[in-house]
Amino acid sequence: MQGYIRRLRFALGLRSPPAQKESVQITVEHEPEQDSSDATTDTNELTEINGIGPSRRDTLNDAGITSVADLVEADSAAIAEQTGISASRIDNWINQAEELLSND
Repeated sequence: MQGYIRRLRFALGLRSPPAQKESVQITVEHEPEQDSSDATTDTNELTEINGIGPSRRDTLNDAGITSVADLVEADSAAIAEQTGISASRIDNWINQAEELLSND
């Protein structure tokens, strides 16, 4: 309703024209997309191991395990104590990591 009244006052000469709104230019920069030809399996990515998703990966990263190679070298009992993840599960991951690295 306010806009109508302003336009009416302007049309009747009772008020100066409404101020022009300034235009704003917004520039959005995008990160370059990863080349799909580089989409080969990254054997250093922990999430390539069955049972390790983003959450478990972050937990392992906090314990100093940041790659598949780190996992192969890890002591499952020590990692289990640090993370609260069972040693048998970590042993399973270590076995998968060894297989993954041997296939590389």
